[in-house]
Parts: sequence; structure tokens; C-alpha cells
Amino acid sequence: MGVGKGLEIIDSIKKKTAVYSRMETMTLIISVATAFLFAILTNYSDTNALLRTHIFWDVLFDGSIMHFYDNFAKANIHNCNLLSRLPLLIWYLPSWLITGLSGENEYIGFIHQIWHKLFSAVMLMFCMKFMRGICNSLTGGNKESNKYCLLLMMASPGVVLSLFYAGQDEIVYITFFIYALHHYIRGNRKKYYFGAVCSIVCCPLMLMPYLIITIIDDKKIYSVFAKLLVPFVPQWLYALFFSRCLTYRYTASDNFWEWYFTRSNIDMGYGTFSILATVLIIIFMFAYLY
Repeated sequence: MGVGKGLEIIDSIKKKTAVYSRMETMTLIISVATAFLFAILTNYSDTNALLRTHIFWDVLFDGSIMHFYDNFAKANIHNCNLLSRLPLLIWYLPSWLITGLSGENEYIGFIHQIWHKLFSAVMLMFCMKFMRGICNSLTGGNKESNKYCLLLMMASPGVVLSLFYAGQDEIVYITFFIYALHHYIRGNRKKYYFGAVCSIVCCPLMLMPYLIITIIDDKKIYSVFAKLLVPFVPQWLYALFFSRCLTYRYTASDNFWEWYFTRSNIDMGYGTFSILATVLIIIFMFAYLY
């Protein structure tokens, strides 16, 4: 029965890859092989992400979750937002259990690194799945267009290097927002807002595309303002929960908004001029008038 299932999977892969030319197939094979080799032959760079994820389960089962932030001394510990790491926290539960049962104290070993990179691979697969859904909706199921959703993502050096070499987590909030767009195009607003809010919780900068789509979709100022506040509710509740922790209360996170908008400043002599802010204002005006 296991052999039969394996043959079915192989047949399914053959059918899906039959639409690719020989050169495209070779490109896909090389990209997958490169990602695999990066995953097993390179060290995961952000060991703090692994360590903090395991510490969460430690304090949760110790009954001291309120003092989670007392385990860290850095001023920017707010960057370790448990809401933004929720998918990874859930994924890491088996890793934490195995570590505890084996009696080890090492949270950043090879097995844990591979487990994290497998999480990135799963999120990438979901991202491509929703991208294909968007493509199907826009092209009416055109196979010639759909095939590039997989090919372009897997052949992207940025994707392969960031996920399987550096082990970054950008794919999480990107996948959530692609999920949101997938349902937005299909007219399911509830799932769109769910995916968009999850994406913003994982990365506040995703508020920008969310706001653009909201303005296109809704022209009432009070309604736009209300929808703009919705993604902040989970973070407000989160801050309220940890407000009794002095370490959390008297430290702050890095100011990503300032970093984001000051990358393209021009010194005018009497002040600075943000090119990015100007471009966004023009885009928002167009979205509102569209």
C-alpha cells in the first residue's frame, strides 16, 4: 500500500511538471537541489529565534509565561513578539518535547535547524499554492501562466538564500498576505481580513498594502479608519497582558517605521524630504480616487 501511494505521488509530480520545457525543468531541479543543500550544509544564522521559541514553552509549562521577557536583557526584546512568532511557536512544540525527553539542553543543534528550515519550506509551499489560486482566478485557469508560480518562486535566489541559508521568517507574513489576496479576489472578505490581520501581526509593515487595498475597496473615511484599527487590536491586548511585567514595560522595540521611511531621505537644507513617504501618499490618493 505504501508503494502504491508513492507511485501515485510520483505520477502526480510528473503530471504537474509535464507543462515545463526541458530547460524549465532543469531550472526547477537545480533550484530544489540548491535549496536542499543549503538546508543541510549551512548553519541557521539567527540562533536567538530558536532559543526564544524554546524558552516560550519552558515558561508556559512552568506557569510563568507572564515573566517570559525576564529571560532577556537586551533593550530591543520587544522584537521577540510572541504574536508574530505564533506559527513558529506551534511548529516548534515537537522540537521542544524531543529536547526535553532526551534530557538535552541544546536548543540550536542540527536537528532544530533542519526543523526550522522545514517550517520555511512548508510556508513556501502554501505561498505558491495561494499564488496559483490567484493566477487561476485572474487568468481563468490558464496552465501556461500557472506554471510560473512554482518556477519563479523556486528559481528566485532571494527566496532560496533567505529561507534555506539565512533562515529568515519573511515567508510567514508574505504567505499570510498572499492567502488574504487569494480570498479577496474570490470575494471572501472574512478570510481576506483574517489573513491580512495575521500578516500585519507578523510584520507591521504589511499595513501598507492592507491600507491600499482597504482604500480601493472602501471610500468611507470612518469605515477605512475603523478597518485600519482592527490589525492593532491583537497587539494592544498582547501589550495589556504583559504590562505587569516590568522588563516588558520599561523596554522598547526597534523603530522599524523610522528605519523604513528614512532610507530614502533627501536633505533639503532646512529639513529632510522622504521620497518613499511621497510615493506612498500619491499611491494612497490614487487608490482613494480609483
